[in-house]
Order: sequence, then structure tokens, then C-alpha cells
Amino acid sequence: MTLSLSPIEDVSRALAVLAEQSVTRVSGSPPLTNGPSAHDDRPDPPAVENHGHARTLRAQVLAQAGLEAVVRQDGLGHLMAELSGAQSTGGFSNIPSSLLARVVSKLSPLDQAVTGAGVKAALLRSGLMLEASLAQHPGEPPQDLKAALLLLRQALALPPGPRRTTGAVRPPPPYSGGAIAGQPAYTEPLDRTASSDARRQGLADAVDGALARLELEQIASLPQKESDPTCWRFETPVATPQGTGVAQFEIQREGHGRTSGAYSAVTWRVRFGLDISPFGPISANLNLTDEHLGVALWVQDGEASIALKALAPDLARKLLGPGLDVDVAVYHGSPTTMPVSSGRLLDTAI
Repeated sequence: MTLSLSPIEDVSRALAVLAEQSVTRVSGSPPLTNGPSAHDDRPDPPAVENHGHARTLRAQVLAQAGLEAVVRQDGLGHLMAELSGAQSTGGFSNIPSSLLARVVSKLSPLDQAVTGAGVKAALLRSGLMLEASLAQHPGEPPQDLKAALLLLRQALALPPGPRRTTGAVRPPPPYSGGAIAGQPAYTEPLDRTASSDARRQGLADAVDGALARLELEQIASLPQKESDPTCWRFETPVATPQGTGVAQFEIQREGHGRTSGAYSAVTWRVRFGLDISPFGPISANLNLTDEHLGVALWVQDGEASIALKALAPDLARKLLGPGLDVDVAVYHGSPTTMPVSSGRLLDTAI
């Protein structure tokens, strides 16, 4: 799978005013600004010359955006359930059905025949690239999930309600270098007898939660230092026998092929997580360098890990390609991750 996408580091400059600026750009309305107008005679503020100061300011903006998003974030499963309820029960007469359909279309799940092209398409419609796309192609309306959610939130015109303290547990917030984990099919039942106002508020909360989680995925995809590899971290629905679950992906590229005329190996690293019954949580690490592909699977269920170990040789044969060497290993448990720094944990029961 080839990704001809620019790194998304520039998204950081938009995160501080994410909703206001992106909504106006997506909807085609004139952008709002608190700065000087086009006819203002006041001089423009001087450009920041100190690169270190700029990076410090950037880190502060991202930290503040993350703090605001982490208490609102929620999984795509809740959003999909609320959207399904909105489409089946109605009560949204002033919300164009096309807005709901647009969001639903961006949540098309990957089926059982997952391909590289399918994963690439899921990445492009995930919303991870919205700000970068707007900067590179300002005249083209964006067609991803984040753009559709921003328009729907604008149409709902409701602030987020009180944070949910009962029902389904929110997934842990994503962060750079953190664990990759899938989410099982969402099973919390919706109250079909609720008033139209309550259903509207429930959808608004789900939209806001999904947008906040998307912001956290964007922040987690940004390099922590200049030497860090290019990284794309995103989530996408995936079809399972129990319903639509959510898979989490992280794709990294290390190296650039040729540097100053000399060959430099490019390594692609892919991590993804699924949670599918009866196997339970499954984590996968794939490393591709030149003609060697290494695959490591971690399965938390003991019986499932034994079953997959028996299937490892067959999986390796299916992954073989012309000139490609493949190794597959299956482990019982969870992959090791970076130590969690202070302030990363969030008690979702509060």
C-alpha cells in the first residue's frame, strides 16, 4: 500500500480554534476572525522568529486542545447507534436527512475481506486529514467524516449535555505511543420512547464525543520531535458477526527510500487492534522492510491464541508475494507499550 500523503504536522495551527474555523470553511461561510479586517490600517503582528518559542507555543496549544477533548471524547460505536436511532425514529424535522446520510456514508465499515486499498480509503475518510486538506485544496469541499460531523453539529445547534456517567464505558483516550485497541460492537440499547428533545441531545453528545476523539487522534499523530517518523493514527468501523465494531490503526513510515542519491531502506510499521467475539481483543504489529514482512499477533484469550497459533503457517502462506519473505508469530497476552506518563490516565467512571 502506497501513501502519497504529506505529514499532518500543520494541523496543529488549527486545533486551537478547531470548531469555529473548520465549520466556516466546510460550510462555505465567510471565516470568522477576531483580528484586523482587510481594511484595517494597523500593521500585521511580527512573525515569530524564534523556532524554539514557536514549538513551545505549539505544544501549549496542543496540550490545551487535548485537555478539552479528553473529557468529551467517546467512541464511534455510540455515534453509530445514535445515528441509527435518528434515522429510524425521526424527530429531526429541521435537520436535513442528507446530513445524517453523509455522516453514515463516512462510517461505512470494512468488511471481512480487508485490503490495503480499503484501509487507505478508511484513512482518507476518517477525518484525520481535514485541516491539511483544507490548506492544500481550499477550493474543494472536504468529503471526510470530520467535515460531515462539523456540519451536523452546526445543524443540531446544541451544546454538549452533562457527561454520561452510566451505560457503556467510554474507550480510553488515545495518545502518542499509547496502546492500540479495538472496540467491540456497541450494545447499549437506545431509549426509543425518549422525547424528540432528548434524542436530539443524545445525537449532539455523540457527535461532540466523536469529534473530540478525532481531535485526540490528530494530536496523537503529530511528531513529538523532528526526528520522529511520519505517523497516521485513526479509527474505522469494521463489520463483525455481532455487529459493527471499531478497529484502531496506526501506520508509520520510517526512512525515505533514497537520500542524497544513496539508498535508504524504508520501513512501514502498522499496528491495529480489534475486539471480536469469541476471540476477544486482538492486537497486531506488522513491519515491512524491503522484502521482509514480520507479523506479530497478540490474543488475550488463551483458547483463541492456541487456535490462531495453529493457523499461523497458513496465514504466512496467504501473505506471501513475489520475492516477499513472511514470518508470523502468535502470542498470548498483550503487546508491551511505552510507560504511561503522569496525567495520561482518565477515570471514565467519574
